[in-house]
Amino acid sequence: MKADEKTYEQWDSFVTMMAGGDSENEAHFTEDEWASVVVAVADVIDLVQGSVDSEYVKEAYDDSIPQLLSVKAKMMKLVSKGVTDD
Repeated sequence: MKADEKTYEQWDSFVTMMAGGDSENEAHFTEDEWASVVVAVADVIDLVQGSVDSEYVKEAYDDSIPQLLSVKAKMMKLVSKGVTDD
């Protein structure tokens, strides 16, 4: 995609995800949203590997749950839209 073909949402987002490479099926994430996903994935891996315990995770994410739920909803909408369109 050429720079002059980008939409405002694409310019404004830190990360744009497309299901199946379909530019009509995109989800846009801010830098804060994407950072929260990356840190959460790292913490889940640490939890499974035993580097941290569930109490740490509960305390660390007490204030982050609303944002993570919002990000999850965007991702699930993207995935479900891609699945139903195929």
